[in-house]
Amino acid sequence: MTVGMQPGELAFVQLARRIGAMAQHASALYGQAQAALQLDQLLLPERMATAEGTRRSLDTLAELRTLHEQHKKMFAGFTTAAMGQFKDALAAMPAAKAREYQQGLVGGLEARLAGQARFYQDRDEWIATAIALFTLVDEQRGAFDITAGAIAFDDDALADRYNALLDALEAIHQREVASFRETTARALTANAFLDAVERGAASP
Repeated sequence: MTVGMQPGELAFVQLARRIGAMAQHASALYGQAQAALQLDQLLLPERMATAEGTRRSLDTLAELRTLHEQHKKMFAGFTTAAMGQFKDALAAMPAAKAREYQQGLVGGLEARLAGQARFYQDRDEWIATAIALFTLVDEQRGAFDITAGAIAFDDDALADRYNALLDALEAIHQREVASFRETTARALTANAFLDAVERGAASP
C-alpha cells in the first residue's frame, strides 16, 4: 500500500487508473480500425466519378457503421460498469475523503466519458451524412461533371444539396476535433490529480 493512503483510497486510485487506461485503449482501437478503412479516400473526386467508386465508398461506410455500432455498444456497457464501480468505491471511503475525490476527479471522469459519448453521436451523424452525399452522387450521376478536381452539378438545387452535405461533414469533423482535444485535456487533468494524490500519500 502507498504510504499514508487508506485501503479505500488505494482501491479508488487503482480503479481510476484502470478505467482511464481502458478508455484510452478503446479509443485507440477504434482509431486503428477506422484507419484501416482509409476514410480519407472516400471524398476523392476520382472515386465519386464512377458508379463503381461510389459503390465502394458506400460499402466502406457500411463497414464503418458496423464497426461504430460495435464500439458504441461496448462503450455504453463500459461506462455503466465504470460509474457503478466509482460509486461503490466512493461509498467505501470516509465522507470527507469521498467529497475530495468527487470534486477532484469523478466530475472530470464523468465529463470525459460524456465527451466520448458525444463523439459517438457525432460519428453517427457523420456516417448518415456521408451516406446521403454518396447516394445523391449515385442517383444524379448524369447531372454533374468533374471540374478542376471537384464535382460540379449543372442544376443549382442539386449543387446546393451537395455543398450543404459537404459543409455538414466538415462541421461534424470540427466538432469531433474539438471533442478530442477536450477529452485529451480532461485525461491529463485526471492523471495530474492522481499523480498529486500519490505524491502526497508517499510523502513522510
